[in-house]
Amino acid sequence: MWQRRIKAVAAQVQHWRGVDLTYEGRVRVAKQVLAATLVHTATYAAPPAAQLRSLQRLIDCFVAFGAADDGDPTRPLRARPGSAGGVA
Repeated sequence: MWQRRIKAVAAQVQHWRGVDLTYEGRVRVAKQVLAATLVHTATYAAPPAAQLRSLQRLIDCFVAFGAADDGDPTRPLRARPGSAGGVA
């Protein structure tokens, strides 16, 4: 069961790596998209330690290194909601 969840998260990470997001954008994807993939299953069964480490490494690497970041903190997120900063 958890192996399928890891594969689902890995597929989502692969998709989101193709989107040019800032660090904050990757954090939001991790919290809102990747975590949502796991919540339902985690409600019923805790992941084994080895699979939990795999998930943590996958999500940590995505957040830390998931996309090129030019270092400009004022650069807008390309995939942000319209209400973030007033730019759609």
